[in-house]
Order: sequence, then C-alpha cells, then structure tokens
Amino acid sequence: MNKNSLFKTLLVSTFALLSVMAKAQNFTVEGTIMDSLVKRTLSSATVSIVHAKDSALVSFARSNDQGHFTIKNIPAGAYLLSISYVGYAPIWVAFKTGKNANINLNTIYLQDAATMSTVTVTARRAPVVINGDSIEFNAENFKTAPNAVVEDLLKKMPGIEVDKSGAITVNGKAVTKVFVNGKEFFTGDPKMATRNLPADAIDKIQVYDRKSDQAMFTGIDDGTEETAINLKVKKDRNQSNFGKLTGGAGTPSRYDFQGNLNRLNNDEQFSIIGGANNTNRQNFSQRDFSSFNGGGGGGRPGGGGGVTISFGGGGGGGSDAGSAGVATTLSGGGNYSNVFNQKKTDFNANTSISDIERTNKSNSYTQNLTPGNLFNRRDSSESTSINKQQNIGMSLDHKVSETFSFKLTPSIGRSNSSSENESWSNTFLPDGTKTNSSHTKSTSATDATNFSNTLLLRKKFAKKGRTMSSTITNGYNESSSNGDQYTVQKFYTIGSLSKDSLLDQRNTRKGNTTTFSANVVYTEPLGKKSLLEMNAYLSKSIGNSSKKVYDSLGNTETLNTRLTNEFNSEYTYTGGGMNYRTNQRKFNFSTGFSLQNAKLNGENVSAKTKLNQDFKDILPSAMFQYNFSQTKNLNINYRTSTNQPSITQLQPVLDQSNINRQTIGNPDLKRSYVHNLNIRFFSSKIISQRNFFALLNASSTNNSIVNYDSILPSRVTLSRPVNVNGSYRVNGSVNYGFGIKKLYSRLNFGLSSGFSNNISYTNSLLNTIVTKSYGPSITYNFQKEDVIDIDLSARYSFSNTNNQITPTLNTNYLTRVYGADVTNYLPFNLVLNQSFNYTINSGRAEGFNTAIPIWNASFSKFFMKNKRAELKASAFDILNKNAGISRNVSQNQIVDQNYNVINQYFLLSFIYSLQKSGLGGNNRNVMIRMN
Repeated sequence: MNKNSLFKTLLVSTFALLSVMAKAQNFTVEGTIMDSLVKRTLSSATVSIVHAKDSALVSFARSNDQGHFTIKNIPAGAYLLSISYVGYAPIWVAFKTGKNANINLNTIYLQDAATMSTVTVTARRAPVVINGDSIEFNAENFKTAPNAVVEDLLKKMPGIEVDKSGAITVNGKAVTKVFVNGKEFFTGDPKMATRNLPADAIDKIQVYDRKSDQAMFTGIDDGTEETAINLKVKKDRNQSNFGKLTGGAGTPSRYDFQGNLNRLNNDEQFSIIGGANNTNRQNFSQRDFSSFNGGGGGGRPGGGGGVTISFGGGGGGGSDAGSAGVATTLSGGGNYSNVFNQKKTDFNANTSISDIERTNKSNSYTQNLTPGNLFNRRDSSESTSINKQQNIGMSLDHKVSETFSFKLTPSIGRSNSSSENESWSNTFLPDGTKTNSSHTKSTSATDATNFSNTLLLRKKFAKKGRTMSSTITNGYNESSSNGDQYTVQKFYTIGSLSKDSLLDQRNTRKGNTTTFSANVVYTEPLGKKSLLEMNAYLSKSIGNSSKKVYDSLGNTETLNTRLTNEFNSEYTYTGGGMNYRTNQRKFNFSTGFSLQNAKLNGENVSAKTKLNQDFKDILPSAMFQYNFSQTKNLNINYRTSTNQPSITQLQPVLDQSNINRQTIGNPDLKRSYVHNLNIRFFSSKIISQRNFFALLNASSTNNSIVNYDSILPSRVTLSRPVNVNGSYRVNGSVNYGFGIKKLYSRLNFGLSSGFSNNISYTNSLLNTIVTKSYGPSITYNFQKEDVIDIDLSARYSFSNTNNQITPTLNTNYLTRVYGADVTNYLPFNLVLNQSFNYTINSGRAEGFNTAIPIWNASFSKFFMKNKRAELKASAFDILNKNAGISRNVSQNQIVDQNYNVINQYFLLSFIYSLQKSGLGGNNRNVMIRMN
C-alpha cells in the first residue's frame, strides 16, 4: 500500500469511528439567575460549565433578558457550573447528569458584592467572562505542559489559532498587537511576547477589538479597529522575578540557547530576552532600513502579475526550518515600562539587536514564453550574507490636563550588511542548442540609519465628541553601499563559441531622505451616535540618490557615465477631506472623500535634465458593518488609493546588477489609481468552536505599473516599467469549523480561490495572462487532556495560467500537503511528540516534481519541584529529506527553483524555569452552592 492510500485509509477510519461515537447521550442544563436582595432577574450574566475533576472548560452562554439560560449538548459526567455578573460575587453550582436529559437548576441567586462582608471563600473563578466586545479567558482553566510559553496557552483557547510561523488569528482575524498588563511589549512584534513569556505567569487572556487612537480619544467609534490580546499577569508575579533558560547542543554541530528574565513591580515592567542558535530559530522580526530611492514613490512594477508558491519543511517551536538558507543567529532585547507622575505619564522604552549570518544555495530552471523567442535557462548560485541590526524605540504618553494630552513616539534603527555571491547561468534554445553562458562573482556592503518621530496632540472640548487633534511626524534615512561585480559572458552560434565579454566593475551608492508630515483633524458630534470629521494634511519628502559605476582595467578605473546617475527629488502631498460616521446599536456606517494633490520636482544632475509631475485626485471611501450579534457580523469596505512611481522607476538609467535581467527607468511613468472592495462575513459560537467566515477581495487598477520586457538577441531581458489599464484580481475564501465536544475533537474545512487578469507587454506585443488558483483543505484535532493530542491535516493547491498570445504555453500544476502531529503524555512525567508532513509537487519542470516527507520527534522528561526542569531529546528531519521548492509565474516566464534548507539534526536540551516569588495567592468574593 502506498503512502497516499495509507493516509486516505487512516482518514476514512477516523471519521467512521467518530460517527459511531457520536451516538452517546447529551444533556441540556438550564436555570434562571436572580438578584438575592431585590429578586430581579439578571440578564447577560456569564454562565460556564467545567469538568469537576480538572476544571477543563466544556461550554458557556449568557442569560437572556429574563435571566434564563440554556446550555445544550453536555456529555454525561460530573460538572461545576459558574455564574458571574459585574458587581456581584461569582457562584459555583456542582451537579451530575442523571436519567433525565433535561437538568433544571431552577433559580440561582447572586449576592451584590457591595453588601458582602470582608470574609471570603477562595474557589474557582469563571473560566470565561464576556464584557461588552471583549472576551476574557481565565488561564487556570486551560492546561499546558510544564515550561510552556504563552503561544502554547493560546493554542488551547477556543477560537484562537496560531500557525507555525507564530502568526495569531482570533476567529479568522489577525492579531496585530500583544500587550502585557495593558502595555505594549516590544512594540510592533507580538512574537516577542508569545514565544518568550512563560505560560504559568499568565492569569487572564483578554481578546478584544482595539479601537484606533482617534476613536479612543473622541469616545466615538470611527470604524477602524485591530484585534489585540492583553496578557494579565498573575498577582503573585506582579511583584516578582521570573523567566526561563534553555540550552541545547547536538549533531551535526547544532546548538540552540535561549533565555528570558522578567521583573514586574506593579506598573513597572522590565524584561530581557536573548538567544543564540544555528537551527534557523528567529523569535523576532527583521526590518530593512536601507533606501536608495531618494524619497517619494511607492509604486512597484508587478511584472504583469502572476503567482508565487513556496514549500519547505517545518520545524515548529519557533524554528523557521522551511526558510531558504541556513542561518546562525545571535539576538537580544530589553523592554521597560512604567507609570509616573500620579499615573499621568505612561513611559515605554525597548531595544533589540540581532546578528544573522546566512548561507544560501539555489538552482533554478527558467522557461521563457516570449512568442518568437523561446529559450530556457538553468541558474545556480551560492551566497553568504551577514546582517546586523540595532533598534531603539520609546513612547511617552502624558496627560497635561483633563482636556489636553500628547504622545511622543521616537525610534532609531541601524543596520550593517555584507554579502558575497557567485552564480552560474547557461541559456539554451528549446531543442537544447546552447546560446550563451555567464559566470558572476559579486560582493556588497551596506550601511543604513533610520530615524522617525511621531507627536500626537489631543484636545477635548466641553461637548462630548468635539475634539481637535494633530499628528506631526518627521524622519531621516541615510544609506550607503559599495560593491564590485566580475562577470564573464560567452556567446554561442549554432552551439559553437563565437565571442566572449568581460565585465569588471565597482559601484558605490548613496541615498538620504528627509520627510515631514502634519495633519489636523476636527470632529463635531451630530447627536449622540454620529460624527462629522474634517481634516487637512501636508507631507513632504526631500531626497537625493547617487550611484557611480567604475569600469576596471588592470589598476585603472574609469567612470562609466552610461550607468552612473545622481538625482535630487522633492515629493509634496497636500489635501484634505471630510467623513461622516454613525454608530448605531446594530450597525456602523461611514462615508467620505479626500482631495489629494501630489507633486514631484526632480533633477537628474548627471544628465542635466528636470522631471516634473503633478497629479490631482479625488479618493472616495465607504464602510458598512452590520452586527447580527456579538459573534456574527458583515463588513463591507470600499477604498481608493494611489501609488506614485519611485525615483528609480522614473530614471532612464541602465542597471546591470543582474546580468540576465537588466532594468531601466521610464520618465513618462504615471501614478496608478486603485479601487479596492473587501467583503467579510463572520459567524462564531466560541465554546463549541463552531465558526464560519467568508472573505472576498476585489481590486482594479488604472495606470497599473507593470514591466515592458524586451528580449535582446543575446537572450538577456531588458525590463522597463510602463502604465497599462485592464488589470484586476478577485480572491476569496470560505472556512467552516466545528467542535465535537463528546469526542474532544474539532474539524475544519476550507476552500480558497483566486482569479487575476494581468496585462503586460513583451517584445511590443500586448499580452493578457489569466491566472486561476483554488484549493480545498481539511484539519482534524483530537485532544484528551493529559493523555494525547492529535492533529491531522490535508491541503490541495491547484494553479492554472492561460497565456493569450501563446495558448500552447499554458501551465497547470498541483501541490498536495498532508500533515500529522501527535503528542503523548506518558506516566513518570514523560512526553513524546511526533510530527510528519508530506509535500508532493506535480506539473512542474523536470527535476522539480519532488515529494518531501519531513518527520520530527522529541522525547521529554520533567523533574525537580513543580516540574521546573526538563531534559529533552529532539530529532529534526529524521528521514533527511527536507528541501525547499518554489515556483514563480510572471508575464513571460515560469521559474522553478530549489534552495537549501536546514536538514537532519539532533539536539539534547536542558530547560529550566526560574523559581517564582511573590506575595501569595489571590482572594476573591466567591459563593459556592452544592446542588
């Protein structure tokens, strides 16, 4: 039996078993909640049911307007029911299922906390509390393994998903910020919190839609929000030191060391995080500070559109084992937050450093589809790069008075990078006749410094909603680089060498950009739920860029004036707009427009020419959101935007840094105008993990910036950006998932599709390339607390490209990915984890239709008091089959590539959680009733 048949048999058997087990009896629990003193019913109280033996959450609901609640589909067993309501002492009710399918707990009375004495009883808290638009999970009801991090805790929460890269989604919405006790932790990098902080330090997980700074300031929702998570630390950790140390080493010469130390003292937070490894682990985000555009711009050539698909093995646990290359990483950072001046001043500062050395090797096969000029190319390259970064950020939020405040947010970053690259290329006609070859050696070194600063001024007036605010920003970027390139080219006629050429050059580049922007926003309330906003803005970017290329001949260097260029530019944006917003109980609606004037004044110093552009645009926008309930809503968003061409795209200067694909700018390039429509429907039942969401995104671009590719007689591509009309794309996805509580299981089904219509030019021929993609997916999860966790998945990805000029060059390819992850919790504090991923590629070029099986495993032993120590043996890529594969389809080319990734290694690690210290446990006003 082959692997595919075996996997399908396993899935069929699993689902058959589920259908048999699904016939077990379920129970319904109901009751009424009432105030114990005045005997009035309490609506919207949170009711939760947990297992009596381990407090594992089973289900929850809210009482209706009559104070009545009903919770269905409860399996047979012994339970505790929790009831919580703001201002009242929570209560617990113990019950067992019996013969009757309906369990009526009758009337349950809550006591007003203000009437209670100071004598308290300590008991379990409600596992879930709903407060307005936020959901709060009490961490004690979600068990994790010893030495787990916050990411492991989030994976246990219903409705929260964390992928292997560390990205977090809540009911299909991406989480963009993570706070600790209400304060940002390493601003802009959620993984620094979720992959470093210990799970046992967390008391509550608060999930909410964070309003924009403008909405929080005015007190009126402006429809702009982002999903955020706040980690409330346990009270005994609010005045304590805690952290974790990890050290691991193995073969072949692999190592992984990590550590974090955290000190909390009420409002004061201090954290240090560090690590060193050569296993491709990166628990932070990288930034690119270098810029040689000389300011302005924003449009990028799309190459006529296309699709890129990449696959590689996964390592889990924060390891980016499927990324291209093998990296040695050294990183560290610190974060400090505090509140001063009688809580009027909120201060945060953070810093991070990183040093990454990466080795890359790749081979690619390019099929050029240009009508009348067909050829294929095989390339291979090897490179070594070093990238060092240092970042410092700060924020100071100060309340001057009850009506005026400001927030200052400066940051500075510096990067140093260097690389050495060697590449080989051979070009052939479709019949195999060789036409040319090249061998290139190049080096480069780049330094960049970037500074930015934002000042937000906020003023409230006596009338609620009447405000004035201003955001002022300034920035500076300075970049420089130098490098050299040595290329030998050989040209063949009917397969025989006819001539050769030598390119020996040194280049230097410098660029600096100064930016300034300011806006003023005035809001005037129209009634209690509507708002009229008027705004005006000014933005200016002044920059210059210089590139000098020298031809070397022996010990003599000569300036190459054809490739040398110096350019000065000044981009200015001015405009203003008006928006109307209304926020009703069931829906939010906004509409408005902005007037924009964009001017470019440029001077090509080398060519002694000037370039001036002036564009005036009206940019309308609209948003409608309808809330059917707290967990069901429809959102429709329409917006318009412009993309200005960059200075590099506008300069008619040849760039030969890629000898096989050379580029030149176009001074006649216009800005592009984009229409974008986004529709999102979402429905969820959190505890049952039943969710459905559908997304549809469509965009159309006028004056889209694409590449005009010309194939030279030497089979070298010369690319120039041009404007075209008729480009559009539509993408959609549907996802449906549900839990099977009595089987401790969850199923999730997904379907995604895409359609793009891309316009391009190739050798003066206007071409339309239509790309279609679609793919179903299924995942299954089985989780039995403290016994076993099982995750199974399957995903198909189909892609089809139609070329209007040459239909015979249409392409079809398929990628299938199967996965399994099993964790066994064994006696004697032993844990065994195994994962298997199998990727199958078909429809690609010969040699790239690979099947990649990746099998990883680890075996852990926990010991010492409270399981604070762990000895762990890990094996990655046991079959030694990991490989990196990618395909890129553009306007006239298909490029299949394989690249090196990290392969088989073994580690023996020791993990130690530092002993916690604190002020003792928490006391709560709690009543408990035995039913």
